[in-house]
Amino acid sequence: MIEKRERLTFSRTLVFLSLLFCAHFLLRGGCGALLSFSGLSDGVGWQRLISRFFLNSFSLFLPGILYLRFSGRPLFSPRGKIRPFESAGYTLSLYFLSVAFGWAAGALFSRFLPAAGGGTLPPRIGGIADAALFWIADALLPAFCEEFFCRHVLFGEAAPFGKARAIVISSLCFGLMHPDPVKACYAFFCGLLLGYAALKSGGWLLPFVMHLGANTLNVLVTVLTPLSTGGREKQLFGVLFFAALAAGAISIAVIVFFALRRIALSKKTALPMPEEGGGGGYAALILFSAAAVFRWFF
Repeated sequence: MIEKRERLTFSRTLVFLSLLFCAHFLLRGGCGALLSFSGLSDGVGWQRLISRFFLNSFSLFLPGILYLRFSGRPLFSPRGKIRPFESAGYTLSLYFLSVAFGWAAGALFSRFLPAAGGGTLPPRIGGIADAALFWIADALLPAFCEEFFCRHVLFGEAAPFGKARAIVISSLCFGLMHPDPVKACYAFFCGLLLGYAALKSGGWLLPFVMHLGANTLNVLVTVLTPLSTGGREKQLFGVLFFAALAAGAISIAVIVFFALRRIALSKKTALPMPEEGGGGGYAALILFSAAAVFRWFF
């Protein structure tokens, strides 16, 4: 009787998460249509900041807040603990994963699906003010709203049914919410690292710091690339870029080593993790995942 109740609870939780995931897509589509109609979607500076704030707030933060309210969970806790040196290592690891898997996914999809992964051109940065607004719009807001939605709301709901399930489900949703298959592919693998960081630190603060740091590095690359026109500037920029990638590769090797060591030394805990069942919940999650994939091509 207890196992049946656990299976039903897990299935119901997956159905609720799938409905929340679907609500995100509907709100994102509606916000995108309103922004396109108003002409703010292609703007720069304050226009870009307003459009990103509107899109992230209404499609990620607002449904997450409402879900937590109705489920009776705390709005922003547990946040977990972070350490500066550890946060830097995890951030560089995340940046390395995003670049490595982004390059691999881009090469793969460009061969078998040439129309995928085109993306949009970065905006032209006119000065320090534009760069600051660009950082808020493309680094701070997405990092906060996406980690709140994926590593706090989704991860927290799935965590009682198993650590691995929580990481995979939150990573799957994190990947599918990105607009094209290339970004979705490397976002999924980055989500695995973000989910592990949430599990290890006990909250979503460390994943937010990691996401913000990786986004900030991407913003710096976008801002500094047009400025490095001279030979010496290009060489210095290349050295710094590959130094960050090398540090990220070393960091992720260390993280994987200690994670495997921790798994080997730890004993299995008696969690309420059903071994079977949850078919209705899996069906709902697969259905809405298929709808997310469908929007990439049509």
